Amino acid sequence: MEMEQGDRERAAELLRALAHPVRLGVIEQLGRGEATVTELYTRLGCSQPVMSQQISILRTHRLIEVRREGNTKHCSLRDPKILKLFECLNRHLDELNRG
Repeated sequence: MEMEQGDRERAAELLRALAHPVRLGVIEQLGRGEATVTELYTRLGCSQPVMSQQISILRTHRLIEVRREGNTKHCSLRDPKILKLFECLNRHLDELNRG
């Protein structure tokens, strides 16, 4: 499989956007369905300011969507195909852990 230079650069940018444990956790959680910012930071054990920063990065890279309902922000995956990347990562990590 070959990529054009521009595609490699966009892929690297996407991977950088995912390269944080909280952001990976957000994508994983949203793979199960929509969640509020409060639900996400509670489930992932981080503070609200940290979560807001990570959500902003994911949103900037168009990985998630955020809609406001009153004072509550609801997050969802923009495109669930990103979860296929997570499946590949999990398989690779399983292989590495086996030896």
